[in-house]
Amino acid sequence: MYRIINNKTNETWAEFYSRAEAIQCFEWGQVSENEYDIIYVTPCKNCGKDADEKYDFYGISTGHWCDDCYNSNKYPYKKQRYATIEHDGYGERLNEDY
Repeated sequence: MYRIINNKTNETWAEFYSRAEAIQCFEWGQVSENEYDIIYVTPCKNCGKDADEKYDFYGISTGHWCDDCYNSNKYPYKKQRYATIEHDGYGERLNEDY
């Protein structure tokens, strides 16, 4: 999702599903390039809010999650260390070179 935001206040002016639609607002003079920017916003995998990429203990990406879902029981991945074949001799395998 693309969002047109005010440079000074950081308020959202409009949201679009394509960058081309957002650019048209600038081309048609609806907003000024001096006052507004286009940013790309990644939605949460669970609820659709603005989200950041989250990682498990070993640095493996688990996708984009908002803080509310990440800190609740809606986040299905382990945040703490878990047993692996490489470190413990049993458990999950981190690399696929087997």
